[in-house]
Amino acid sequence: MWFILVLFTLTTAFSAFAEEINLPFQKNQNVTESPVMMIDSQANSTVILKIKTGHPELARLYWVTSYDQRFDQQKSIWFSVKPGEKSYYFNVASQNPAWIGWIRKLLVVPDGQGDFTVLSGTAGPGNLLTTIASGWQEFWGPKGRAQTGFSINVTHSSPIFNTSINVYCYWLIGLVFAWVLIANLIRVKPRTLSDLDRPLLRATKAAFIAILAAWIMLTINSDYNFSNLFKINYQKYYGKNLEQKHAEAYGQDYYAFLKFAAQKLPKSPVYFALYSSIPSSDLAARLFLVPHIYAGDTSQKPDYLLVFFPTPDQLKQLQGLPVFARLDNNKFIVKGKK
Repeated sequence: MWFILVLFTLTTAFSAFAEEINLPFQKNQNVTESPVMMIDSQANSTVILKIKTGHPELARLYWVTSYDQRFDQQKSIWFSVKPGEKSYYFNVASQNPAWIGWIRKLLVVPDGQGDFTVLSGTAGPGNLLTTIASGWQEFWGPKGRAQTGFSINVTHSSPIFNTSINVYCYWLIGLVFAWVLIANLIRVKPRTLSDLDRPLLRATKAAFIAILAAWIMLTINSDYNFSNLFKINYQKYYGKNLEQKHAEAYGQDYYAFLKFAAQKLPKSPVYFALYSSIPSSDLAARLFLVPHIYAGDTSQKPDYLLVFFPTPDQLKQLQGLPVFARLDNNKFIVKGKK
């Protein structure tokens, strides 16, 4: 009977792989992109990437949907990449609520400029094993320390399926306390209030042990996470001057384009917007183009449009607008509508 149950579980776990969609990634500059596709996010909740790199670093998985065709941080997931050739699992639907509708395209962007190669990728419904692998990878990953929200515990922690690990710890501690208390009540069968002392004491001790175990686990996780970040950033920035650090942080091409824009834009403050087919930090543009004002989140029509590797749709929107300054065919500045 147990053999049949285990066999059924394993069969169910692996059966989803037959429905996977192949993602033929291609490298373009420092990003790796899929072709334009139509992936049903509800039927394909899991993405698996096989990546080869020579050193540890951070990377980010981006996607665009039929509703929103901009690559931005809201539609992305950070993850850690280890040296060698390894597979990485993302139960995207549970990790990010922006995995909705039809997924049109995916990007994989390494944080560094090294020998980062996406060997293959698939999208599919996932299964028990990929879900466990995704949660384990997310817990030890670099997403950061998400608070539980309204909680007396303001300690930041790693998430699992986009929910703070603190929430799971609270439930575990509560269940341990309730289980030990109920077990002791059944055994002692108290008849007076004083008879409750022993069951309550044992349940409290069990809860304390559970709290201590959870604290040790979270401390190890936090120290591991920050040590990885330190190691990656040390390799990335140590021994470089400020210019090299900026180029490393934002990408050599993008940083060179921002410096070009800073030289070409008027000296007096103007509104500008950014058109790009690849993730380009608007925060970097805000910083390096001061005193000019980023108009991406305002109703103010931009005076200038910074164009950095535009999409075909963006090029159509720019038709008829005069080119103000050009670095090359993929990087130029257009005068916006007045």
